[in-house]
Amino acid sequence: ILAILELEHIPTSTVIIFSGTHFKSKKAFVESRKNQAEAIVKLLLADYSDRSYLILAGGYNGGSDEPFYSVIRSMDLQSSY
Repeated sequence: ILAILELEHIPTSTVIIFSGTHFKSKKAFVESRKNQAEAIVKLLLADYSDRSYLILAGGYNGGSDEPFYSVIRSMDLQSSY
C-alpha cells in the first residue's frame, strides 16, 4: 500500500510529495517488507526523482537491521531513520 499526495505551497509554488505506506508486520514477512520497499523506491524514483521535496512516511514494522531499511536508504534521501 502506498498513498501519494502532491501538495503545493501556494505562495512559492513549491511542490511537496508526501507518500505514506504500511508494511506487513511479524518476522515471517521480512522478505515481503523488502519487496514492498523495492517497489516503492522504484516508483518514487521513476515518477518523482526531479522533485526536491519528497517525504516517505510509514509504519515499516521492522528494524534498521532488516533488508528493507537499506533499500529505502538507497534513495539517498537527505534524512532517513
